[in-house]
Amino acid sequence: MSKIKIAVDFDGVCCEDQFPGIGSIKPNLIESLNQLKSYCEIIIYSARANLNLDNRDQLIEDMKEFLDFNQIPYDRIDDGREGKPMADIFIDDRAIPFENNWPEIAKAILSILSQK
Repeated sequence: MSKIKIAVDFDGVCCEDQFPGIGSIKPNLIESLNQLKSYCEIIIYSARANLNLDNRDQLIEDMKEFLDFNQIPYDRIDDGREGKPMADIFIDDRAIPFENNWPEIAKAILSILSQK
């Protein structure tokens, strides 16, 4: 059986969002990813890999150093060159799950907009 691919956002999910800096590591991240590692291919992705950023390569290198220093398990870092990472599951702090629920999605977005 092949592993399922999970794409894990970096800023706001692996660490506190302090872009372009890197915030503190999120609680329970390492333990949780270690539980998934034997079943899943873990792909770390980030807007840091945006091809339009002048300092993109350094931002990706900083992210890699943070992951390795903290011994955060992953299989690869998506560098953004191929567009959206191909994955079975996405873990992102800015996502709204789609379950054929467009009315609920519109309501959630309008609620967010009304708070700004």
